[in-house]
Amino acid sequence: MRVHSVAHRHRLPQKLKLALIRLVSGRRGPDVVKTLMYRPEFYGRLHDDRFVKAVVDDWRTAPLDAKLRAALGFLEKLTLRPNEVRPADVTPLRKAGVSDAAIEDAINVCTLFNIYDRLADALGWHLPDKDGYAASAQNLIKRGYLL
Repeated sequence: MRVHSVAHRHRLPQKLKLALIRLVSGRRGPDVVKTLMYRPEFYGRLHDDRFVKAVVDDWRTAPLDAKLRAALGFLEKLTLRPNEVRPADVTPLRKAGVSDAAIEDAINVCTLFNIYDRLADALGWHLPDKDGYAASAQNLIKRGYLL
């Protein structure tokens, strides 16, 4: 299964990079590269440790804006109880001001991360420790999802 938007809806800078990869290599860009380049801003913005802890401890009470809180509620249901998700579940997102394009992007990213998580669990992938995650986060903040 391919998520259409991840294969075809890159922004111009990412499209140019993918075209360059194809031109130089003579091959289509790998799907994993397309996925990582889809929306590089999804890694988020840097917050202080207290903010991150508040979100991880309980996103429902953390100091989030209404759009993000509505999106997290929907994505939690999509992750934990996907068979219960119905079209009406996006109504709170729209009421909070989340656009249909943003809803679609959130669903695509959630789906991809859920696939990766399940693969990691099933195949026993190595997971970095806290320092490894911190180093990865600093790299993402500095460079985004660049090659």
